[in-house]
Amino acid sequence: MDPFRQRIENLLRQGKISPEEANKLIRALEPAGETTSEALTGSAPVPPPPPKAQPAPPPPPPVVVTPVTPVTPPTPPTPPTPKVPKIEVDISTHTKTDANTTSINLENINHLEINANSGDIHITGVPGLNRIEATVKNGRLELDTRGNSNSARLVAHGNIDDPTEIGWLNTVIKTIGRALPVQLEVRVPEHLANLEVKAVAGDIDIINVQGAVQLDISAGDVTIEGATSFMVNAKAGDIKIKTKLENGASHVHALAGDVNVELLPGSSVALKASTTAGDVSAKGFILTQTEKRMVGGNLEGRLGAARATLECRLTAGDLDIIAIGGTSQ
Repeated sequence: MDPFRQRIENLLRQGKISPEEANKLIRALEPAGETTSEALTGSAPVPPPPPKAQPAPPPPPPVVVTPVTPVTPPTPPTPPTPKVPKIEVDISTHTKTDANTTSINLENINHLEINANSGDIHITGVPGLNRIEATVKNGRLELDTRGNSNSARLVAHGNIDDPTEIGWLNTVIKTIGRALPVQLEVRVPEHLANLEVKAVAGDIDIINVQGAVQLDISAGDVTIEGATSFMVNAKAGDIKIKTKLENGASHVHALAGDVNVELLPGSSVALKASTTAGDVSAKGFILTQTEKRMVGGNLEGRLGAARATLECRLTAGDLDIIAIGGTSQ
């Protein structure tokens, strides 16, 4: 018996299909134009024909993998190097620079000029030193020898004076710069022949420079010790001088501030002193002329052989000249 028919009969006998359904299944299995010779009335149903085998789908085309060249990320641009103030030097010299300090060494100099707009200047004469050593903080140094190997000019530029500062920050830098004045330290030979200092504002100390000192300052306190002669021109600030005068001419011309001059033993001075508004006094001198007014006064005197001359003129402030070990004490 046909296995499919047997299956249908089994389904019919199990009651899973009716005789009508069994006959329909058998007729569906017969070839076209033929009819079944025997109807199924039994209980075994006729199984359905096996499903037709479906052709296998063609395999997918192989996937061609194209190697991908790795892309190197672009190198980030190098940040611009911040501008560092240049050191302008005319001669071969040893220099060193960091963020806020510039140093310069000079040899065989006997005349030194120092210029600064704002800031403190401290100059010290060092025994046995044969060169100029200058260090500036919060600024830069410009050096000019003017074609003369024995003469040099140092200019201390503060950060607020530097025209190379970065663009739109100029205003901010100038404002902050005022809180960071130049600090100039200079070491010179003890017997430097000539020292000339010009400054707009700031305190100036000149210690143990045993030569001729010339100083021009608009505003700031001044201390000079050890100069063999001095020319001080000041507008505002206190002035203190302590030295021995034996030869040459010295003077102090000031507009406002107190002036105190101490002459060490061995000094030989002809003195002229005057003040327009304030007290004037001279101790240790032989006074040859005195004039006291309601405000101000003037006097003249002598100390020793009077080989050197000293003139002190003050517009507003007290003026005191003391000769240590002088005859009138």
